[in-house]
Amino acid sequence: MITVQYLEARNVLCVSGIAAPFPAGSLVALRQGAQLAVASPHDGTLVCGWADFSLWTMPNPAGGDPLAFASADDAFAYLDATCTQQPALPQAALTASGAVGGQRAVVAAGADQVVHASADTPDHCGSVLGLSAGAAADGAAVIVVQAGPMVDPSWTWTPGPIWLGLDGALTQDPPELPAAAFRQKLADATGPTRIVVGLAHPILLA
Repeated sequence: MITVQYLEARNVLCVSGIAAPFPAGSLVALRQGAQLAVASPHDGTLVCGWADFSLWTMPNPAGGDPLAFASADDAFAYLDATCTQQPALPQAALTASGAVGGQRAVVAAGADQVVHASADTPDHCGSVLGLSAGAAADGAAVIVVQAGPMVDPSWTWTPGPIWLGLDGALTQDPPELPAAAFRQKLADATGPTRIVVGLAHPILLA
């Protein structure tokens, strides 16, 4: 039997038979008729190969043996919801200093204010706070997401790393010298319209 569950306290996905947990939001559920699978879209591998829905189970809230599913529809609905579980995101409510675009990387610009981060600005190296959750006019509040999943239907990412570009833009082709002063990974795309924010340490280029 195969069980997939989300552990909110640790913000991870656990799959029976696999010792290491997976980051929340890093797996996807797949379906072909009554056959189900769980995959990692980042590298295109199947975490759990195709198996009939009757071989999949869910944790028993009362403890004890895992629970079976009545149908393939029920099993897929559970797996899809579990794999896409979104915890409360670490975020901060700040103020835009000048217009801030939606889903742009930002840095601090004075007390509780932010502006677009840019890979061509050496002073921004090590100062990126996160990504704006939405656009904000000058002086308006802006929510900055510092970690966790974000979804935007206008995105068309290829699964893989996402880097800081120029003027807060997200890119999968990080600018090189002389255009860039530093390089920093901001997130990983887990699907065309979904990313998981996780700021990596920046690398100074100039």
